[in-house]
Amino acid sequence: MGEDGGSQGVSKLWFFIVLIAAIIVVSYLVYDNLQKKEIIIKQSEEIQEKTDLLQTANNNINFLNTTLAERNKKISELTSTVTEKESEIIRSTQKITELEQITASKQKQIEDLKEAQSRLKDEGKIIVDIYKNTLVLYDDPDIYAAQYKFMDVVKEDGMDYSKLGIPFIYFRDESKKTEDGVILGTYSSLYDYIYIYKDNNDTRTLYHEIAHIIYKKLFLEVKSNLAIWQDLYTQLKEADSLSTSYSYTDEIEGFAEEYSVYKTDYKEQHPTLVDFFEDVESKIR
Repeated sequence: MGEDGGSQGVSKLWFFIVLIAAIIVVSYLVYDNLQKKEIIIKQSEEIQEKTDLLQTANNNINFLNTTLAERNKKISELTSTVTEKESEIIRSTQKITELEQITASKQKQIEDLKEAQSRLKDEGKIIVDIYKNTLVLYDDPDIYAAQYKFMDVVKEDGMDYSKLGIPFIYFRDESKKTEDGVILGTYSSLYDYIYIYKDNNDTRTLYHEIAHIIYKKLFLEVKSNLAIWQDLYTQLKEADSLSTSYSYTDEIEGFAEEYSVYKTDYKEQHPTLVDFFEDVESKIR
């Protein structure tokens, strides 16, 4: 009985020791868990705070990007407006230049007419005639006697070439020679007046020079017409069907030469040229 009572006492002691140890361990674990939980909560709060800061930063970045895009759009619109204004200034400058050139051209025509009138007053020889809205001048009675019949053909052919803006046709008491030979007539590509020289003896010369002005007005200034003539000229040249040797010089001289043949029946002309020049004259009448 004594030993059993002692054993029971030892057992109870160990039980209490184990119980106390268990309580200590459980308490520690509970305390440690609470500590860790607090740390986790604190870290979560810090993460949330940083997340909020990051979101705010992203919102600011998005706002700045939107503002930048709007400013870039405004800059682009302003740049487009500036470019358009620059284009308008360039167009205006070009128009001013064109007007200045036209003014200079008209002034030159006026000066030429004044010179012609001055010679009339000073020399008393120049014979003045009128063709529609074009002034016709002859240097003296001898030139008039030799050349007026060519001008009369032009007057009576049913056309009004003065519509082309020819200020005057001047029959000169002058021989004009170059290394290539005697020149019978010339025209001004800038002012559209015509000179016929004393060695001329053919109406074709006058029509040739008029044709140069027709070519300038209806072809060089109207590209669609020019393309039609260039194509026709190339075909006839390759087919060796032009009317004179001088027509083969180039498309410009070819036009003037072929028109002079058409107007004077100088020789039989290719039918397509006849049709072509009939259409050209319909645009002048």
